[in-house]
Amino acid sequence: MADLLIKFIIRLGNNAGFGGGPLFHRWLPQASESAIDVRVETGHLQLWFERRGYTDNNMVRFSFERHEVDDSIVQKQGKLDAGPLFGRLRITNVSSGDLDVLRHDRIGDTRYVELGKNIIESVNPVVERLSRLLRVRYGQHWLKEMQVWDSRYISLGAICTGWDMRWSDDNGSNWRSFKPDKMVRNYGPLGQTKFNEHLTQADWHDLKAAVEKRQDPSLAAQF
Repeated sequence: MADLLIKFIIRLGNNAGFGGGPLFHRWLPQASESAIDVRVETGHLQLWFERRGYTDNNMVRFSFERHEVDDSIVQKQGKLDAGPLFGRLRITNVSSGDLDVLRHDRIGDTRYVELGKNIIESVNPVVERLSRLLRVRYGQHWLKEMQVWDSRYISLGAICTGWDMRWSDDNGSNWRSFKPDKMVRNYGPLGQTKFNEHLTQADWHDLKAAVEKRQDPSLAAQF
């Protein structure tokens, strides 16, 4: 039996690259002092944001590749981008059989898939709750709505690759890609949600009629 570390990075923003994450006011969290600690079914999960960026015209600008954040400027700046969410999961007493499929990169092996499924089903609800709290309680509506994993539309391999998930069996000295199975994405309810706020031709006709008839959004819609 041995410990297994899993690390990952999740883009909470809707843009294709890094950045566009939660916005903070005159403060940015640091992993060493402000990580979220949660016990999940598979082990101990930590989630955090990192102070990444540089100074430009006396303003902190986010950059994933740079670590030049000036704390004195942070304390004066009204809007600060925290970037992507970092995570690490420690799983204790992992069997030699599970470690063997990882070490031999046996993509598609039932042990590998089951391990990946347990990890995603443990981590995803915590990340979804964090995202939902940021969006609803703190009004950060530009962040993505995290979806519950549905294997009909996205494979474990696609999720883990999208999260840049990696594993280590030597306490973080060396890391290798964690990819339980092949990358597969199918269009369905999860994919369609990407477009449900984009106007269609029918939407335009409805909007045109509403404006011309001086209709306002209903109270239910506003809520």
